[in-house]
Amino acid sequence: MNSEFADIIAKVNSLPKPLSGFIVYQNKHDKYFYGLWYKNTYAAEGKVCHDSLYLGRVVNKEQGLFYKKDYGLFTFSTEHGFGKPPEIITNPSEIIGNSSIHNSAKRQTVPFGDVWMIDQVCKQIGLDKVIEDLLPEAAATDTLKALVAYRLIKNDAYCYAKDWYEDSFANILYPQAQLDSPRISEFMFTLGQDVVRRKFFTSYFETVINRDSIHDQITMPVLIDSTGLPNNNQSHLTATNCHNGKVSREIRLAYVVDKNTKLPIFFQFISGNIIDNTTLIRIINTLQAYSISIDLIIMDAGYHTEENLKQLLEHNINFITRMPINRRLYKELMEKHGATLDNVKNSITYQDRALCGVKDSITIYGKKLLAYIMLDLNKQSIDKSKAIFKYADKDNKEEQIEKEYESAGKFILLSSLEYEISEILPLYYTRQAIEQIFDVSKTYCDILPLRGHSDESLNGIVLIAFMATVIYSSINYKLVATKFSAHAALIKLGHFKIDIYESCKILDNITKEQRDLFVYLNLENPLIYENGTCLEKKPLFNIKSQSKKRGRHKGSKNKTTEWLNIYNHKPEGIRKKGRPKGSKNKVKKELTTKNSRNYDGSCRRGRPKGSKNKEKHDKLIN
Repeated sequence: MNSEFADIIAKVNSLPKPLSGFIVYQNKHDKYFYGLWYKNTYAAEGKVCHDSLYLGRVVNKEQGLFYKKDYGLFTFSTEHGFGKPPEIITNPSEIIGNSSIHNSAKRQTVPFGDVWMIDQVCKQIGLDKVIEDLLPEAAATDTLKALVAYRLIKNDAYCYAKDWYEDSFANILYPQAQLDSPRISEFMFTLGQDVVRRKFFTSYFETVINRDSIHDQITMPVLIDSTGLPNNNQSHLTATNCHNGKVSREIRLAYVVDKNTKLPIFFQFISGNIIDNTTLIRIINTLQAYSISIDLIIMDAGYHTEENLKQLLEHNINFITRMPINRRLYKELMEKHGATLDNVKNSITYQDRALCGVKDSITIYGKKLLAYIMLDLNKQSIDKSKAIFKYADKDNKEEQIEKEYESAGKFILLSSLEYEISEILPLYYTRQAIEQIFDVSKTYCDILPLRGHSDESLNGIVLIAFMATVIYSSINYKLVATKFSAHAALIKLGHFKIDIYESCKILDNITKEQRDLFVYLNLENPLIYENGTCLEKKPLFNIKSQSKKRGRHKGSKNKTTEWLNIYNHKPEGIRKKGRPKGSKNKVKKELTTKNSRNYDGSCRRGRPKGSKNKEKHDKLIN
């Protein structure tokens, strides 16, 4: 019980009755009303001011019954002051966390599987430990975990997080989460502090990225790219940007992704009016400050500048990049190889694409580099068609179209390491993984629209989206060889529900697809809950046994034979169907078997029972 509020009750009850002031009932855009007692009104500096006391949630207005989480139920009125709650409460509002006023027979069915999957994957990858190290207090830890789960399951604004939380199993997993809208705003501001962000990445690199390594220094190949986050926030990072011909007010968000696991490992905000090619060295230096060493960078043409290449070569960092078409070296290589590029000898395939390519050696800053001059035959036809429509109404369309024809479908890849032509394309196009990460952040983790009243709040919002993206990408990585995606897993396991009673919690029947997802994701087996505790020795279902493939094993010809092989005995009451071995005719068998009901000792055929044409029958017999 809150001793401070108890002292307030004692002081108020010592005042003469009736009390001055009045009670105001307010609705905070949810299904509850809240009470405020305005004790005194006075004028100060030309303004009307009030002395007030917050009474908590209204349970029953007629009975003057209120509820505060840290105190419990109590009554209050200006005539009698504070008092104890009545023994019988009429029409109480539902109070989360105070099970004493719940009807013991009441049943609440909430989604279970999606929250359970997120919590289990979070533990598997080590993100659970990172969150607990970042925010040791139980309330802050539960709040952050609940917000990450909310970001993955719902695409709504954070002001609706509490409504989702109260009708979700997250209420059981994270009981101390504080998801009131004002608390979320304060939490975002705290989470976005620079010291918290640095502490998060330090723990993240040690626990999630380096959990299988025995070395302090982490060396890995990475993908680097950036994307725009359009917004109208009053942040110094929001600025006008022109990217790919589109003008917008935005913040640039740079991501670094592990090439092998396809997991995002780092993000950084960049002002919207700063071009990408000036940010590469700063990102590399920041990663080195966290003891992350890079041995290979795969990047887009936006980072291809002479200064960036020089810095990478000086620091012995290998790279693969696409060369911009406005470079002098690009034109020289195309003049040298462009005419002979379209040749059967140079043909290669990549997935469903047909290409032609040649390899040439060049020297930059005294270093030997490899240039791969490529021609995409499919894209060449598309680019030519676009050129015809683009310049159809122009005066000098022949010259413009001819110029477009020369570069249609052609591109050059530059690498500091030597690869075969058939190997360079798969390596470079792993860059698509970072585009998928951007798509996950924007589509499934709801990073847009970007709303925040300060730089700290924006950092907090993106940090939660980053953690949600890590979990989503981990689920996708585990399901890559199955028919499921992370989005499908969230939907299908969202239908796996749990019945919550006051004394126990009982899981719903599980479907085959839900059971398969538990196996693919290696999720912990859900157990029966009784009195708030998990019974480890009473699993609701055995995943391994029930996930067995249906039907007889491959090569089985007979079910009875299979049982005999498996159990080494013949099950009682089971016999092989059909006539005895050697039986040739069913009629003959019945006529010659003494136990048969048709056996009369003569095998004479008679008129079928019920036949009405006796004369015709007698003629046939005689």
